[in-house]
Amino acid sequence: MITCIVGDRPLRVVHARIAELAGRHPKRPDELQRRDVEQRRLLGGVRDSVRAGVGLGVALLAHVLRAGVLRPCIRAGVGLLDRLHRLLVLRLTSRHERPRQEGRDHQTNDLLFHVGPHHHISIITVESGDHRPRSPKRQPRYLGCRTRPPSAPTQLPWLPFWLARTPAKARGLPFWLARTPAKARGLPFWLARTPAKARGLPFWLARTPTRATLVGVLARKNTHPDALVAVLARKIANPTVWVGVLARKYANTAVLAVNFSTFFTSTYPFRYYRRVKGTLLTKRWYESRGRLYLEYWVRLDEGAGRIVVDREPAVFFVARDVPTQAGTRRAVDLESMDHKPVDAVYFTSQRALMDERDRLLREQHYLAMEADVWPSDRFLMERFITGTMHIDGEPRRRNGVLEWRNPKLTPADAPHELRLLSFDIETEGLHGRVLSIAGVCGDESRVFVDRPDVDSPHFISCDGEAAVIRAFQSWLQEVDPDVLTGWNVIGFDLRVLLERAKKNRMRLRLGRGRGRTSVRKTNRRGGMIADVEGRVVLDGRPTLQASGYYAERYSLEYTSQHLLGEGKTLRKVEDKAAEILRLYHDEPDQLAIYNLKDCVLVQRIFAKQDLLGFVLERQQLTGLEMDRLGGSVAAFDHLYLPRLHRRGYVAPTIDNDADGADSPGGYVMDSTPGLFRNVLVLDFKSLYPSIIRTFKVDPYGLIEGLRQIDSNMVSDTVQDGVNMVSDTMIAGFREAYFHPDDHILPGLIEELWAARDEAKKRGDTARSTAIKILMNSFYGVLGTTGCRFFDPRLASSITMRGHQIIQETRDLIEELGYEVVYGDTDSVFVRVGDEHAPDEARAIGHQLAARVNRHWRDWCSREHGVESHLEMEFETHYVRFFLPTKRNSTEGSKKRYAGWVLRAGGEAEVVVKGMEAARTDWTRLARDFQLELFRRVFADELDGIRAWVKEVVLSVREGRRDDELVYTKKLRRHPDEYTNTPPHVAAAKILGGNPRRISYVITHAGPQPHDMVDSPIDYEHYVDKQLQPAAEAILAEVGVDFERLADRQVWLF
Repeated sequence: MITCIVGDRPLRVVHARIAELAGRHPKRPDELQRRDVEQRRLLGGVRDSVRAGVGLGVALLAHVLRAGVLRPCIRAGVGLLDRLHRLLVLRLTSRHERPRQEGRDHQTNDLLFHVGPHHHISIITVESGDHRPRSPKRQPRYLGCRTRPPSAPTQLPWLPFWLARTPAKARGLPFWLARTPAKARGLPFWLARTPAKARGLPFWLARTPTRATLVGVLARKNTHPDALVAVLARKIANPTVWVGVLARKYANTAVLAVNFSTFFTSTYPFRYYRRVKGTLLTKRWYESRGRLYLEYWVRLDEGAGRIVVDREPAVFFVARDVPTQAGTRRAVDLESMDHKPVDAVYFTSQRALMDERDRLLREQHYLAMEADVWPSDRFLMERFITGTMHIDGEPRRRNGVLEWRNPKLTPADAPHELRLLSFDIETEGLHGRVLSIAGVCGDESRVFVDRPDVDSPHFISCDGEAAVIRAFQSWLQEVDPDVLTGWNVIGFDLRVLLERAKKNRMRLRLGRGRGRTSVRKTNRRGGMIADVEGRVVLDGRPTLQASGYYAERYSLEYTSQHLLGEGKTLRKVEDKAAEILRLYHDEPDQLAIYNLKDCVLVQRIFAKQDLLGFVLERQQLTGLEMDRLGGSVAAFDHLYLPRLHRRGYVAPTIDNDADGADSPGGYVMDSTPGLFRNVLVLDFKSLYPSIIRTFKVDPYGLIEGLRQIDSNMVSDTVQDGVNMVSDTMIAGFREAYFHPDDHILPGLIEELWAARDEAKKRGDTARSTAIKILMNSFYGVLGTTGCRFFDPRLASSITMRGHQIIQETRDLIEELGYEVVYGDTDSVFVRVGDEHAPDEARAIGHQLAARVNRHWRDWCSREHGVESHLEMEFETHYVRFFLPTKRNSTEGSKKRYAGWVLRAGGEAEVVVKGMEAARTDWTRLARDFQLELFRRVFADELDGIRAWVKEVVLSVREGRRDDELVYTKKLRRHPDEYTNTPPHVAAAKILGGNPRRISYVITHAGPQPHDMVDSPIDYEHYVDKQLQPAAEAILAEVGVDFERLADRQVWLF
């Protein structure tokens, strides 16, 4: 219901008594004259009222344009003005009297219009009397307005719902206003929709027409019904509650519009908002007219939202004695990591910051601190926001999307579930026109094919390439996904769509908002990044690799076969492009099925491996965007910098020209070659993170420790020639000292460690994997010159401590009477003797692990006064174990071994590390041959091993294994850029172009591409260069000579 009081002054009265105008009185001259005057005055009041109504309509239009509910409010406004006109002009003679009340001056009356339930419209006169202002405390409030409640309305005859008319009676109204009675359904116009179009209106709005109020017009998708209830309708269940005076005292249109707009936007409680949670999708910074803007797209409980920040300046830091020419400079209570006070220099433009940074470097050879931190990253990291945030602010709706300007953001947990769309395109050749586009989002799927002449249940026919792209765009906007994915979706599908859209003179709009879509190259060879506004683009292959999944190949066919047990529908052909073109012309249904199958396979791979959960958890931990799969240094900065600032320091800018001293890598023991029984693997759990946590290795802890050593306190704390300060610091390597209490990284790892343990208990593999990858990346970050905190003392204090731990652990185990045959970085391989049964060997492994842990607890407490977080675990029992020698040597090799493990249920498995069977650059012939050879030797099946080796060699020479002879290798650069010409480069030059991977075979004419072989295969090459290296080391352990078995002359006798 809507109550309006109109007039040109407070409680203006229409200077006529309607009852007298409608009555039949004797026509005395004085009475006729008085009636004439009063009719003219009434018509003046009508004009004022119409002006007020127009002003109200203008104000409503201004408001609803911001609220995004223009169409339903236009219907309401037009309908209301139509009713006002009829009631004021056509019913001037209707009787409407009210009895006078005693003791009050009733010279004038006010006219109110009451639109009640079921669209009954009543005219109510309210006696005004004295118009002096009353005390605000004594005036009741309705929607924040001070007025008194009207008297009970007198109902006029019910008028038909003006929207529920046939087009013939619409009197020229647009078709969308001329609804048929079947669509009206007797409900208020804003509820006259099907449930599918209700778009999630709250239950209390969709019950009965009597509860439909102005709230219904405003409470659209993504607004806050509870706020509207509290403000616009105090008692929703009561249909006669007055929701306030919408037009109070102004008849002037412009003034009324301003007054009404202010009423809804600033003056009254309608500014109430509530906290909303959002999950970060994309972020960027941009500049407009020299001003910096930060933009964040977030996933909300319903739909997506956009956050724009335009009040955050860009900043870098300089030493206080370094002059600057641009920016606003302020002294801050911070210092550099070499303990010099610094000033902050603020800029309204990021480009101005970069210009001043470059000038300082060019003219003063000074590298400003933290000048390489993007403002969109700094804004979030300084608020400790990683992936999910609480948004506190008043949103407005623009283009159907909620938008916040400069809201308050705080960190939050539990990211939203995101909506994933997998799509794939089929083209005429690599760069030809788009033939079809398929997509699957949840349970919905579509295939759009450029075949207007075919009517098929399997796809949607489109007339032309442009129509295919437009139809796909339209469907994508309808399902509104948060994540786009596919297999090579950035390097092929999106890139080709952009090219073909440009060819058709159209703009590709796959994003939200303005729909900005682009693909750009990265610094890495062949790397590409997609920018789709408001949506994340995840390429299936690199996302799978980043999650820790390892495979021999990463094609969609190979990956889906191994993970899902099924693959593509297209039969294997030599020329795939020709087969797709044949299907397009002859069997478009099969093309659509093939196209859609690729999308479904990618969707199922994401679901099976929980890849979306992995990238969400990774973002929640690191603050990096979901599509940024690398970026270990950036992740470290996001976590470390805000904590460093809270401790009073700023960090240097990354110096890409810095020369870093090398730090040693992990310790690898010389192995004892041979074939063994009962070898145990004991492994330190996350050794490098454990060292950081135990010995407080940390950039901030290093500068605090060194400051304590170098301070004047040293001279005051020397007793008997011993520096007591250095004894309280934790000694690292290469003259490093770490403060035992002032540190950041050890505490950060402790939090991650506890979170990972909790994730393991819950069975949350995605979170556990993301945390493990993050923790293990910290050492690599500290050891690279690409990190702003690079210091050789940091990396060396980790790796050299690891050397010490592995060496002392080996000595301890050997003191207990066992032989350590090999060790690598964080693990030792212990031979416990041939006589032990499997259960006995595993029990020894647990005992050894407990003994080692006890040793390091005592050592850390005694030597450094710290608690040990080093934890050794019994990992694997190899029933048989093989360590090969180096080729043409008797020394044991490193990082190469094979073993036989008994799994649960008694099944045996061959495990190979670093040998030919584990290397993808060897042929399938050599890999399969070596695996089977290990199985036979480990299982003691030696009687027929000579005959079996001969049979394999013979099958190769007779051409029965040609499919297994293909080499597959990557090319790191263009074939013409190689100075030498290894076999795979020679084959790539024959193939032509710039392939990233080449498959070839060795023929008598040299290496040739697999699909272009025109010379006989050189089988002796495969016997000598593939089979013999894979077999001779293990065969020598059982007394078999491969060369003798493979010698053609031996076979003659």
